[in-house]
Amino acid sequence: MTHPLRALCVAASIGVAGCGGGGAVSGTVLGLSGSGLSLSNGFETINVAKDATTFAFPTDVEDGKAFAVVVVTQPSGLRCTVSNGTGTASATAATTSVSVSCVPVWTVSGTVRGVLRAGLVLNNGYEDIPVAAGAPTFAFPTPLPSGSTYRVTVKTSPSAQVCAVSSGEGEVLDSAVANVAVSCN
Repeated sequence: MTHPLRALCVAASIGVAGCGGGGAVSGTVLGLSGSGLSLSNGFETINVAKDATTFAFPTDVEDGKAFAVVVVTQPSGLRCTVSNGTGTASATAATTSVSVSCVPVWTVSGTVRGVLRAGLVLNNGYEDIPVAAGAPTFAFPTPLPSGSTYRVTVKTSPSAQVCAVSSGEGEVLDSAVANVAVSCN
């Protein structure tokens, strides 16, 4: 014989994550001026529309289960970070304190002259990139937020060549840095 409370719980939970209920996970978004942001709470992934100021996961997280809101895909030209994104779901209180903040990011790139063979590796203080022989330009793949400092240096030069950098350091302001010059001889 099925216990009457169990039967009621089963009947009430059709289409719900579990009989124990669950907690909603939502929050605010600041600075989302581009498209392409997707977030995950560990159980599902959602896309957040350009210019959105809030987000909410459509499915409640099961009561007592841990969740962690993370950025899955960054929007074009922005870097978004999550604050207050971890916790434990509760059937008695929704989680609404998650915050996503987005800031513009900019590339660091420039020109290359005289690279005759493989072996040139540049560093900007954050990452290394190889530059192919004969390449006319370079660009670091990870864009930096405004206010970041950059310092492009030659990590390794091609065999039998000496390479130097000019205009290779400064602060990223509100535009891409494209005036770094590397010359090898």
